[in-house]
Amino acid sequence: MSKGSFEAAIADLEKTTGPPEALSRAAAKCLGIDLEGYIGRSSVEVLSRTARTDSGFKEQWVLRWLLKKLSSPTAIASFSRCPHFWSLLLNLTNAIPSEVCLDILLERKFFRTLIELVRGFLNSGQPSANHATKSDADVDASPPPQKKRRLSPTSELRAAVGIINDGKLPWILLQSVCQCVRLLDAASFRHTTRTVQSSLSSNLGPEDLAALLGCALQVVITLMQNDPGKAEQRLVTETLTIILSLWKGDSASSVTEGDSLNRAFSSHCLTPVLTLLDLLRSFKFNNPSAISSNQTLERLVAIHVVFPARSTFNEKDARKWKHVHDVLLYEQLEAMLQGVKKRMLLDEQAQQDNGSLGLSWMIFDIAVRSTPFTDFRRRQAEQPWLDALFVCLAHLIWPDMPRITSTGVVQNPIATNISQETFFVTLERLIDTALARKLRISLPVLGYFLSAILAANQESAPWTLLVKLVRLDVDALIPGSGLSKSEELLKQLLDRLQASTVPISLYDTMRNDLIVPLLRGFARARNLTGFMVIWQQGLADAIRTRYTSKYEPELIPAVLVWEDDDVLDEFKDLALTLAPRSMGGRLLDDLVGAFSKLAETVGSTADLFAKLALFSALLESSEDPLVVWKLERSQLSELFAATLKALPRKSDYQAQRWRLWKLLRQLLPCIDTQTLEQDDKQLLRAENQFVTLRQCKDSSPVAASRKKSSKFLEGLECFSVVIELAAKSSLYETLLASQMDDLANLMQVSDPSQSVNNLPLWNGRTFDCDTSDKLVAACIGRLLLRPEIFSRNPDMCRKFTDRWLEILTQARLHEGQGGRKAYLKALLQALLGMEEVHNIPESRRLILQYSLDELKSRAKDASVDRELMRSVLDGSMKRAQLKKLATTTTQHLLQHSGPKRPDAIAYDLALLIQLDSLLTGSVFDPKDWLVWVNLSKEVSNHTGQGPPVSMLSALQMLDHILVEIWCRAQAPVLTEIIDWIKEAIKASKDGHIDQSIFLSLKVFMGRLCNSKNPTDETISSEKVQQLRSKFLRSLKRGLEALLQDGVGPAKLIMIHLILRAINQTNATGLDQGMQEAVFMLQQRLQALDQPQRRLQATVMEPYLQLSVECECSKLMPWPVDASLDGRVVAQLQELASTAIQHGTGENEQLALLSTKANILVNRVGPKGWARLLRILRDDNQSSDLEASRLIATAAIVLRAETQHILQDPKLADELANTACLDAPTQQTVTGLFLTLENCRMVLQLHPLLMNQSTLDKLLASISMIGAYTTNESLLPGHINQYCKPQPADIYDQFCAIVGIILGRYRRRLSDRYHLLLPVMQKLLRCLFWPGTEILQDRQRPVLTSTLGTFKETLPKWLHESTGPLPPSSAEKFSRLLSSICNPTVAAARSSKRRRHNELNDETIKARQLAGQHMQYLITEYARCTLDGQITPSVKERLMPGMYVVIDSMDRELLRAVNAGMDPSSRAIFKGLYEDWTRFGKWDRS
Repeated sequence: MSKGSFEAAIADLEKTTGPPEALSRAAAKCLGIDLEGYIGRSSVEVLSRTARTDSGFKEQWVLRWLLKKLSSPTAIASFSRCPHFWSLLLNLTNAIPSEVCLDILLERKFFRTLIELVRGFLNSGQPSANHATKSDADVDASPPPQKKRRLSPTSELRAAVGIINDGKLPWILLQSVCQCVRLLDAASFRHTTRTVQSSLSSNLGPEDLAALLGCALQVVITLMQNDPGKAEQRLVTETLTIILSLWKGDSASSVTEGDSLNRAFSSHCLTPVLTLLDLLRSFKFNNPSAISSNQTLERLVAIHVVFPARSTFNEKDARKWKHVHDVLLYEQLEAMLQGVKKRMLLDEQAQQDNGSLGLSWMIFDIAVRSTPFTDFRRRQAEQPWLDALFVCLAHLIWPDMPRITSTGVVQNPIATNISQETFFVTLERLIDTALARKLRISLPVLGYFLSAILAANQESAPWTLLVKLVRLDVDALIPGSGLSKSEELLKQLLDRLQASTVPISLYDTMRNDLIVPLLRGFARARNLTGFMVIWQQGLADAIRTRYTSKYEPELIPAVLVWEDDDVLDEFKDLALTLAPRSMGGRLLDDLVGAFSKLAETVGSTADLFAKLALFSALLESSEDPLVVWKLERSQLSELFAATLKALPRKSDYQAQRWRLWKLLRQLLPCIDTQTLEQDDKQLLRAENQFVTLRQCKDSSPVAASRKKSSKFLEGLECFSVVIELAAKSSLYETLLASQMDDLANLMQVSDPSQSVNNLPLWNGRTFDCDTSDKLVAACIGRLLLRPEIFSRNPDMCRKFTDRWLEILTQARLHEGQGGRKAYLKALLQALLGMEEVHNIPESRRLILQYSLDELKSRAKDASVDRELMRSVLDGSMKRAQLKKLATTTTQHLLQHSGPKRPDAIAYDLALLIQLDSLLTGSVFDPKDWLVWVNLSKEVSNHTGQGPPVSMLSALQMLDHILVEIWCRAQAPVLTEIIDWIKEAIKASKDGHIDQSIFLSLKVFMGRLCNSKNPTDETISSEKVQQLRSKFLRSLKRGLEALLQDGVGPAKLIMIHLILRAINQTNATGLDQGMQEAVFMLQQRLQALDQPQRRLQATVMEPYLQLSVECECSKLMPWPVDASLDGRVVAQLQELASTAIQHGTGENEQLALLSTKANILVNRVGPKGWARLLRILRDDNQSSDLEASRLIATAAIVLRAETQHILQDPKLADELANTACLDAPTQQTVTGLFLTLENCRMVLQLHPLLMNQSTLDKLLASISMIGAYTTNESLLPGHINQYCKPQPADIYDQFCAIVGIILGRYRRRLSDRYHLLLPVMQKLLRCLFWPGTEILQDRQRPVLTSTLGTFKETLPKWLHESTGPLPPSSAEKFSRLLSSICNPTVAAARSSKRRRHNELNDETIKARQLAGQHMQYLITEYARCTLDGQITPSVKERLMPGMYVVIDSMDRELLRAVNAGMDPSSRAIFKGLYEDWTRFGKWDRS
């Protein structure tokens, strides 16, 4: 366009009127700009400046014209909602040079107009299409245009409406704002002219910059709240980075006072910044721009809000807080509160709107993280500031929070439309921040907060908020902990607890985070007696409430938490360590006195039974309460007699009679025999209202009452009393037998339709024992505690087992009682697991007879109950019984005619194989080979019926049985089998073998071809080769026939059998026809892997397919050439994705991975295994393939044989590298475990590979276990979620490897103790790690710091362990020490050829050699004891090994060790030496 024509166009543009869209399009037409294209791209990418060489003369004219149109508020409101205007503005600012464009914008004071434009968009809500047709008469002061008739909007306007409705307006607006921000950023960092700088300073002050930043952030919030996709999220974070540069790029010369900048930021930017931080956390953006933006936003809050408030506090308010040691008052924080309120709110309306206050917990989070917590002194110095900020933010979040003043509590009601629950939720987030950051709030602040909450609502309490406050520091409620109001606060809290009713979910939280911490706090304060006073009152209230309250499924009285079993269990543990020994005597005195007054008591007896519950818990805390609690046996006898006197009273004692029987059960082992003989007759008389199990069956307690479990509990305790009596004396065996009969009767259910869902096992919680089925489970549990009663009375055990099996038979006859049968079997198996019951031959005979009767009486699909049989089927059974079971099972399997279910056949075959192993090969008689051939015919004829995997399992078991028959057969039987083979191959029509006999023919033909024994007497080798050729031709035709149509599950089974037959016949090579058939099969298998076919496949088809692929891979291995590396990597990737595609559980995923690994090994072949191992050890491969590589390595280790190693020396080298732990130093925990497992397998399976060099490398690798880093990632198919190895598993692997080295290569270690001792030191150090849970204990910061330093010396795989290693790990380590320092004679001898003059000469030499180096292990033990922590159970298992170490060292060496230690280590060594002298030193006498 020429200059004249452009001037004409500008002149026409000046005269143009209309809506903003029309004006924008007219201007774009003059410049040739595609506005719609920019609008469309705005939501896809960041629109940056275009490179131009001209000065943008035309664009400057249009920009000035456009800015002139924005002269009125009405015009600004109209243009703000027009996407074409924003697109035109973006194009103009991009085309004009930065300095010129910025000069124009400043000249027209556009940035303030830009703020109004963005606010106009934000205030408009959802954009509508109405503005698109709005007249522009108010926008321009020029004469009105000529009226034109328009019946409908034009196509351009309709397009604009579509753009707005598509949500493009916020994107193009944000892109335009970003371009304006770039101009300001360039002006800050470039050498701009003085005119521009002066204009920038005069036009943009702190308020304007803050307003522009706040408006832009609000646009970003609008976009993020619309749930953007991943691409849009990335674009939002990139534009956010540009917008934040506006504030970071501000020149310091434009700001005269820092406080004005802080006020401007708080006024305009604080709320959007906090909102953005919350959105970034909720979306969990992980791209670099999002992380950078998040850090920038937090830094802005810290600079403009946190640090100024902290400075003000240190200058004005810190002195006041130094004097706050006990009670915090509102007068002491009022000044700071007003200052924080002015800094954050600036007006009262903002406080009522709760804008930024709902997110003010983020301010506290930023303040906590900006405080240096690594230095204890600096942390202590910053504690007052954090306490003050915490309580001030609480006041701001909760505007009508009561004020705790010197004159009392002052309510502060404020008119607001926000509910109290909303304030409480925000307060919870504030407390959650302190908990997450492990911040310890001071007691005065917590006391102030608790007082305010308890004073706010007199009827109910926000328990979730209160519980979280207690979690911050329970000492605020412990009297004598430093807070004078703690006792008053505790009383108020407990009063609310008594009057509250809470949901079931909140009940557990109150128990675990309120009552139990209170108990621990009182115990730590050595005031357990004070807690028991409170607890006794709470128990009494709970007893009354449970007796009177109605049952509601969703709500529960909070006071019932006092009698919860978890609270009692915690008390038992704490009492043993923290309670005074005299507590038991005091409780006993009070209880005896209370029982003496029971006859005179009228009304409630809840207080008495509260004392009784506490005393019962104390008796249960120790196995020998008489010694632990120093109780007098005479007083216990007196209490026993008083309890007997209370039983005849006609009262239910508020549903607490069961506690009397429980006390009697606990007192029975403690009283003397004479007292028991005097009172035993009175104990079970009718006047005492002894409750039998038969009465529990007939009783029907009221379901709507919470006391419904009392009758069942009373029956349980009466049954337990009988068990205790029978354990003490044989006089009560008759009574126990009667109770056992009642228990058997109680197991029967009249309703045959009752399902297993209505038969839950008892979970052990007292008041959940509220049904007869739970009572049965509870009684079985009590029997398990006293198993000796069965060994004392075998006849009773036999009768009970017989009765139980009778009930099982009745449940079997009713089809609707399948759930009850499983329930009863589970209980019976628990009983049979006891050694006392298991050793009774009569019980085992009854169960065996039950299984036999079940087989005889049921249909052909019945199978032996495997669970019950496993409990009795062992070597202790008589051979005649085992033979009888084998005969019955065989008859059941063979005599029924018609098709059978494959799973039933598989179960019976598995039992027969197990019986054959127990009977040393007498179940499968070779003379009956034709019987098993006929069975294989029957099974093969129904391969398409039933689950495919069950059918394949049955066929594989039959394969095993036929192989055993061949191996056991003598010459006459072998002759019969070979004749049958000849006839079968001869009878095949057109070379097609009958499917029914294929399985038997495959097995026998394979054994015939691979037989190592000479068979010339039966059949010549030439005849064998002829049969092999005919058989292979038949296999080829059968395979081709199966591949003609589609491949289904039934065909996959037959194909699997054919391929296995080809492999078993030991064919030296495949002819061309067989190769073509196998190649066609591979193509069909690849078609099954298509996604659409995979969706249609059954769950078990992939397993059949993999089994076929595994056999197929043996026939056509890959060539070992240059393409092998690429094929292997591709196969590894497929292996890694296998479990994700097909896995349905842990076992299935592992089976898939194992099969896939075998396929890979088969395809490579023995000639390529060395190269495959080298590829698998490559560090440059992706970490996602780690598990796949290691599983494939294990497959090679298991498949490699001596002949393969001798033929390929490189394979020997690669296996030696595997044994040396030659693996990447960065591994996951699972990868490390698998690497150690591969090493262990090489040591066990290929011991000849371990020369001295390999052994040295292995010991050096193990000693560097601390260098392994663990970057844990998910394994394929989320296997890591189910079977991720634990630290104890890895530790056991290291111990197993060291044990193998000591067992096989002891002689080679004689001069390698400098490599062995570092290994033992590292393993010993691991036993002293207590776990990460103790590091979270805020009560012991010094110990936490010490353990944190000790943690850095441990291997990385142990860092994330929440608890210590189990005692079994220490036991394994002790065995290693014993093997080193005190080996057996057989272990100490290196060869059988050596002469042995004395029995123990080699042992003495080994002990003396080890004792010369063990001082380093003693020193390590002392150092670990000082730096780490070891649990008593672990130490108990470790001590035998340490005693052996000291025993191997001579006296002079022990003195040298003692002299070389520091005082602390010497004290540890002294204790160890004294323990060895008392318990470990061998006494010659």
